Amino acid sequence: MNIDRIFSNVKNQPELTVDERIEFLKKLKEWILANEKDICDALWNDIHKSADESFLTEIYMVINEINYFIKNLKRLTKPKRKFSLLMQGRYYVYYEPYGTVLIISPWNYPFHLSIMPLVGAIASGNKTIIKPSEFSVHTSALIKKLTQEVFEERYATTVLGEVQETQYLLSLPFDYIFFTGSPAVGKIVMEHASKQLTPVTLELGGKSPTVVYKTKDISLVAKRIAYGKFINCGQTCIAPDYLIIERVYLDEFLSEFRRWVANFFGENPKDSRFYGRIINEKHIQRLSKLLSEFKDGIVLGGEVDENNKYISPTIVLNPPFDSGIMNEEIFGPILPVITVDTLDEAKYIISKNPYPLAMYIFTDDEQVKNELLKIKAGGVSINDTISHIVIDDLPFGGIKTSGIGKYHGRYSFETFSNKKAVFEKNKIEVPMKYPPYKFLDSFKRFLVK
Repeated sequence: MNIDRIFSNVKNQPELTVDERIEFLKKLKEWILANEKDICDALWNDIHKSADESFLTEIYMVINEINYFIKNLKRLTKPKRKFSLLMQGRYYVYYEPYGTVLIISPWNYPFHLSIMPLVGAIASGNKTIIKPSEFSVHTSALIKKLTQEVFEERYATTVLGEVQETQYLLSLPFDYIFFTGSPAVGKIVMEHASKQLTPVTLELGGKSPTVVYKTKDISLVAKRIAYGKFINCGQTCIAPDYLIIERVYLDEFLSEFRRWVANFFGENPKDSRFYGRIINEKHIQRLSKLLSEFKDGIVLGGEVDENNKYISPTIVLNPPFDSGIMNEEIFGPILPVITVDTLDEAKYIISKNPYPLAMYIFTDDEQVKNELLKIKAGGVSINDTISHIVIDDLPFGGIKTSGIGKYHGRYSFETFSNKKAVFEKNKIEVPMKYPPYKFLDSFKRFLVK
């Protein structure tokens, strides 16, 4: 595989017109719908994800994003007129493509997190190279097929490979880099980008907290937290990483949580087609090691089958704050539950970690909600989990170690577009701007009135 040749071929394609972008998006949508079964089969083979979950979390959101741009792209691409009283003339913001974009995608939602940014990049007029994860081999091969059949390896192509291919791609003069993955690798990507001053979006992760405080319907709370935690077997960047719960609710919550887990996956989740598996041996061993610190604290689950890459839905009660499980993103079906008596305790616990990618607040108390909303986070769902990511009119992304930049809907268009300021001056002169700056004193007095 000659990566230099691939890069040169994509980079040298002529710029896409708006009509051409829309046609490519329509063709992409048709391909996805025609190949839905193949996509679901690939996801099942890679991560034991059911067809139902695959449609909801991998296919539906991408189709929704495509529909948004087909409907709105002509409006979005029009220069935006601006107004100012200080200068006589016309002012515009023009949106133009950066050029050639590199998308580096992860294994946990391998189709969604490759094609979702691709949609935004193409809609914005960019040419794109995707480097999917080497761990999700079946889905990565399908993405390669997609770019061959939809884009004919011209305006979008896929480079398969491992770390060395990714490193080589990062050495090339891309005009924009979009990365989804861990903060540790995100720092490496940013370091490479800095050498050529290439702008980046980094979609990272972290320990996303959930707080249950002054609420009523504990059964509904337990249902929504169990859903958010165990979708994709906990391997979701915005999954509830740990739960802080007012002590008075603990017993009822644990009882209802067990009931909902059984309702979702049956008495033995290992036999459920709706319950996933850990991606590979490395990650199952990492999670097993995190659990091995606890014996008495496991109040639900705790079963580990490394041969089948299976960990049962698990709750660890009140783990020490210096334990591994409280100091790294879990990225698996293990939920630490911490009891508190005051809201200040909850806020203090959250403050011990970097700003999260997501935060979840379950409360019926307006004051509690407003206090917790003061905590910085990439996004927040109130009385639910995960849901904010689905809304195409909300930006998705992190803050500091949980990410740089936002996307989805119009935010994707803004991310993948250079916003060029344009000023067209009229014939009226402004004498005070020229030496010897006549009338400048009068203008100063006008400004400070």
